[in-house]
Amino acid sequence: MAYQGKGHASALHFTKKTAALLALLLLTASVTACTQNPDDTTDTDTQVTTEEVGMKGGDVFVMDGHLSEVVYPLKENMVTYAGTLMQSIYDSYLSSGSHRIAVSIVPDKNVYLNTSEDYTAGKLDEIPLPDYARMTELLRAETDDFAAFVDLTQSLSLSSYYLTDMHWRQEYLTAPAHLLCEAFGLHLTCEAEGIAFETHPFVGSYTADPLAASVENDTLYYLTNDTFSSVTVTDYVNGVPQPGVLYNTEIKADAKTYDLFLSGPMPLQVIESPNAATDRELIIFRDSFGSAIAPYFCEQYAKVTLVDLRYLNSGVLADFIEFDDQDVLFLYSTHILNTAMILK
Repeated sequence: MAYQGKGHASALHFTKKTAALLALLLLTASVTACTQNPDDTTDTDTQVTTEEVGMKGGDVFVMDGHLSEVVYPLKENMVTYAGTLMQSIYDSYLSSGSHRIAVSIVPDKNVYLNTSEDYTAGKLDEIPLPDYARMTELLRAETDDFAAFVDLTQSLSLSSYYLTDMHWRQEYLTAPAHLLCEAFGLHLTCEAEGIAFETHPFVGSYTADPLAASVENDTLYYLTNDTFSSVTVTDYVNGVPQPGVLYNTEIKADAKTYDLFLSGPMPLQVIESPNAATDRELIIFRDSFGSAIAPYFCEQYAKVTLVDLRYLNSGVLADFIEFDDQDVLFLYSTHILNTAMILK
């Protein structure tokens, strides 16, 4: 595994008034997330009927031993909305500083199915694959003026993802982490040991589907080394800082086991790394995929701040983060970009 760097660290500060505001925002975001159906927003330019494609968005299928989900059709207005939101964050908080900014998409594992044995043999060819190239084009059109785009497609493969889940495997993220660090002029250098999580098998998000019986079980691995072991994690829940963990090894097999990584969804988290090679800070605007890759950056960055805009409104970021020339990464999966109205 690998990392490297230099720069600025910023403080996260909470007053009683701010804490109360965050509590209200979290409540609002939770209610919105539970009641809003992102699929209610339809892009008429890409609307396709089930009869035309054989399957519809959200359907689960099996190909080459992987359970996967149809991400279709591409909702262009959702991707454009995500890019516009990034532009708004840049205009509000980043334009006056010397921030280095990068944007990247976590490709859905379906992106790699068109090279699979089952697909090339004509099996299940009624399954529509996501138009990743078009999604990339749309996002870049909104962000190229202020951010470098990092293409991760060649650094990943179908084996980089779990068999029973949409997420990427932490032990396969060295290459994409290298690419992301290089966008900020850094280089990953250290090695890490993979440890099998005691929960066997891995309970992936698609395991409940009847098709899961035909798919081999996963084993969940997490990485550790001296740098990872030395970090301090702080979770901000309802505006109140509380101790967090890099890996929540207390999680139960019947829970959302991918929450092993940084305890799952949080509005705001800070990882402080006393053994980092530099004093630079990285801010990552992320979804659940960011939890697994974030530890990779701890060798080089003294502080990694994780922001989840599904639970924290972008309009109040300055109440919680002092923007001071940090490196900034927007890292979102195809699933989130295709339902981007859940980002605030």
